[in-house]
Amino acid sequence: MKIGYADAVLSDQGKPIAATVAVYFAGTTDLATIWTDTAGSTEEENPFETDSLGRFQFFADPNLYDIEISGTGITTHVIEDVLIQGAYLKTTTGDPSWNYEGMICINTFDNTVKIYAEAAWRQLATW
Repeated sequence: MKIGYADAVLSDQGKPIAATVAVYFAGTTDLATIWTDTAGSTEEENPFETDSLGRFQFFADPNLYDIEISGTGITTHVIEDVLIQGAYLKTTTGDPSWNYEGMICINTFDNTVKIYAEAAWRQLATW
């Protein structure tokens, strides 16, 4: 399941404005894979355009992201370290290759629930 993020772009006068949105993994220039739905069945283009009222929405895996807003007549702005939080579902063996403090991972291959705490993965439950 992917977690949703929604926002709107406003001009310096507080009016909605169309823009281009790019979603990066925090602190990098690597574009993140994002989706149009919670199931993650349809990938969203990245970067993508807001609607005419500046509204945008995407779905992503829990992680830290930088969201860049740009476009005609817009001074490019980056919203840094946006935390999209939720339980990470893993269907292959082992721990995720990335983490953040407090991250929960449900691994349906290993049948475990773990939390990333104090810089290590800690098992909470098995089945």
